[in-house]
Amino acid sequence: MNLARRFLVVIFLSAVCVFAVEPPTDPTEPLVELADKSIESSRKKDSKKDKNLKTAFITAKLCDGRQVTGNIEYEKEEIFFQHTKDGIKYDKKLRITEIKQIKILSWELKKGKKTKEGTTYQTSPSRVQIQNTNAETFLVKGLQDTEFLNLSISNQNGIAKLYTFWVDLQYENGNWFSKLSPVSNLEREDCYVDVIRMIQFN
Repeated sequence: MNLARRFLVVIFLSAVCVFAVEPPTDPTEPLVELADKSIESSRKKDSKKDKNLKTAFITAKLCDGRQVTGNIEYEKEEIFFQHTKDGIKYDKKLRITEIKQIKILSWELKKGKKTKEGTTYQTSPSRVQIQNTNAETFLVKGLQDTEFLNLSISNQNGIAKLYTFWVDLQYENGNWFSKLSPVSNLEREDCYVDVIRMIQFN
């Protein structure tokens, strides 16, 4: 009898343990679908951006005579500028496809920070000549608000990042880090060797 009671107690406790265990929950669904949607959304944005980009085949001529030829990408189809003709100021726009050449005639120096070695200057395009495909030329002020201040040119060698401006340093003795000639005012016509002087649209 004693043995039978022990047997019943064991069965009872086993049953209690079985029903006390919580039933397994459904596994958490992975966030693959959300990730896929996010990736798809990002791809659509990139695709839309790529559709807005145009390409042009150009030759960039540097200040020391070297040339780099290849493709550039741009987003704005037009540039806007002011120019003067016979003493009258005009607002003008040109499509990129109408431009034959952009030539920088001079650079403006803007004084920057003073350092132990000397004074820094931001040197940016000042007088710029733009020629269209009809051989008309326009003299404009700078290249601000355009996509031609710096260029990424791609060709068989890779991608070259080139600039129409540079930061120079004038030493206390008046010499320049760029080794360019002294200037009497804050404008110069010569330029640093690695800087773009002319952009030719081929």
